[in-house]
Amino acid sequence: MNNRISVVLITDDSFVMPTCVTIVSLLNSKNADSSYDVYVVTPGLKAKQEKLLCSLAKDGDTVSIVKGDLEKFEKLHKDENSVAHLSASKAAMLKFDLPNLFPKLDKILYLDGDIIVRGDLSELFNTDLGDYYLAAAHDTGKMYSRAPMVLKFPGYFNSGMMLLNLTKMREIDATSQLMAAKAAMTGKSLMDQPAFNEVCDNHVLHVNSKWNYLAINLDRAGEKWNIGQLNDLLCSDYASKAAFEQDAVVIHYSSKDKPWKCHVGPWTDLWYKYYQVSPYATEKLPWQKGESLGCKIRHWFFSSSKEGYKRTYTVCGLKIRIGRGKLKREMQYEDMLKRIEAMEREITVLRQHRNQLVRIPYATKKQPWQKGESLGCKIRHWFFSSSKKGYKRTYTVCGLKIRIGSGKLKRKMQYEDMLKRTEAMEREITVLRQHRNQLVRISNMYRLPSINRDEIASKVENFTEYGLNQEPRETPLIVSLTSYPKRMYDIHLTLYSLLNQTCKPDVLVLWLAREQFPNGEADVPRKVLALKEHGLSIKWCEDLRSFKKLIPSLREWPDACIVTADDDLYYREDWLQELWSAYLKSDKNTIIAHRCHHVPLDSQGILPYKKWPKCISWREASFLNFQTNGGGVLYAPGILPPEASNVEQIRALAPSADDLWFWAMSVLAGKKVSIVDNPHEIIFVNPVREAGLNNDGTLYKTNSGGGGNDVQLANILNAYPEIIAKLR
Repeated sequence: MNNRISVVLITDDSFVMPTCVTIVSLLNSKNADSSYDVYVVTPGLKAKQEKLLCSLAKDGDTVSIVKGDLEKFEKLHKDENSVAHLSASKAAMLKFDLPNLFPKLDKILYLDGDIIVRGDLSELFNTDLGDYYLAAAHDTGKMYSRAPMVLKFPGYFNSGMMLLNLTKMREIDATSQLMAAKAAMTGKSLMDQPAFNEVCDNHVLHVNSKWNYLAINLDRAGEKWNIGQLNDLLCSDYASKAAFEQDAVVIHYSSKDKPWKCHVGPWTDLWYKYYQVSPYATEKLPWQKGESLGCKIRHWFFSSSKEGYKRTYTVCGLKIRIGRGKLKREMQYEDMLKRIEAMEREITVLRQHRNQLVRIPYATKKQPWQKGESLGCKIRHWFFSSSKKGYKRTYTVCGLKIRIGSGKLKRKMQYEDMLKRTEAMEREITVLRQHRNQLVRISNMYRLPSINRDEIASKVENFTEYGLNQEPRETPLIVSLTSYPKRMYDIHLTLYSLLNQTCKPDVLVLWLAREQFPNGEADVPRKVLALKEHGLSIKWCEDLRSFKKLIPSLREWPDACIVTADDDLYYREDWLQELWSAYLKSDKNTIIAHRCHHVPLDSQGILPYKKWPKCISWREASFLNFQTNGGGVLYAPGILPPEASNVEQIRALAPSADDLWFWAMSVLAGKKVSIVDNPHEIIFVNPVREAGLNNDGTLYKTNSGGGGNDVQLANILNAYPEIIAKLR
């Protein structure tokens, strides 16, 4: 094994510091029997910077500066309205020229300057490249991104870490090919990465992504990827995300939130560990100094600390503790509102008295405004407080201490300090206002009943039961639901709960639209497909949006009881038993529901949806009980009229309001709705999504929050006026 490793990085004046930290981590993490020859390619640095980089070499290691010429790349760095715009520095294009810059080397290991290495790289460097142009890791964006560039290449890789076969690349004149590929691209692009993928597509040896762990990107993608997708992509067998993270050797900060610009949690702490042993350790970073307002905001708005397996995030006074998959709020949203109001009052007074502060009288006797008799006096009394010691009196004016004694005024703090305080508060209050709605959603998230995701995920992995009824029923019992691509990454948690019922359904069917899954089951996550062994059926239909949860099943099983469910809820083990028992006790002519709202009427008709009493508890069957299909609704055979499946009317009147439509159809058919004796509360699989804290939309957000329900209900009532007559 060759333990002499050639590593290349590229930098210019603006990137020396992070490049330096990368080299420090590289040299501090190697094995004792490994040696590195580090080459820093640059179009030109100051002599002081070159000396600093070369000083990083340790015993047996070398750090050298290699000059690169940017002139040939000028045409690849134009304004964004021209062809092949480069959304990065010119120096990045020197990566194309590496085969020519190192004519005597057979291969090199290239690393970006926003990387931390926390292990030895000899295993990677000694990879046999054969006739491959390079070795690289899959870009993990394939698991959670639908970007055209990501999807274009089956083996799309990240160019931040590449083991380059320089001999082979010189044979094919890779530099010219890469430049030509870049020149042919239009619009902004990911620096050099698309060009490398274009030229080397079928000549890449893919290595494990532990050699290029895209830390921030993977964290930001959150629940949009799972370990099964990762194992499929890498042909690996990691047991969990944590195991993958622990195995990672090369940590790549490939997002725009660089750890030297803003604090982004534990990955920043790792980077900062090596920063502290670098030559730059004595200099404060922007997020420590607050030089960049954007970085200061992010650092101030989100800070975190970790104790054991729990991490606590402080968000504008809200302490959020994360442990074992559950979030707990320690402080109330109202505290943040009080803080805003208090600062608004204080900043108003500061503005009022800003000019007056430079003209404070030399008097020591108590003034009328100190007595606090009127509101104006109270404000001034609050603004100016004082204390006396001996013959000296000290006035405190919003942080300014002014001492008066022997007829002379001495100011300990300058007027400029008060101005700075005013400006700082103005910035802070601007941020609070900007994030007020986000904090409302955070607050709402904690009010939502939810599952312990880690615990349920473990149960899914160890699930061995067959989830369907195996004894014939007189009337078949079908549980029906639907979903779409954005929801598929965690629907297996919902499906598990439906297969784990004490009362087993005869069929559990998941309806998917062919248009949304063009490759059929190949587009369905592995964890969902695995549940087919436990009884799950996946069927295909036209795209009817949320109506897919019921209409295709009404057509497929006209003589069955059909129970609807949602793809983002978790159902307790006796959820289906309660519905089935209520049905068996009923007259078979009533719709049975776990969760209903009340439809209030006045002389003008039905009140706006926001005024409807939610989650009512009375049991008497009524037309005014509005069933919510996601909570669980049992429809007996033939209980809905044929009009309920009129797709043309649905699309014209209520394209995104399946609950309203099926309630209206039940009233139209003269069928009342009753609530089970022991209704179950709604338990969310993903409270973050439900609260609107990520990009996954919800019908509730559109219909309830946006008034969509009222518009669509009006459409239905105009088309079927007899519904109002039945309600009265």
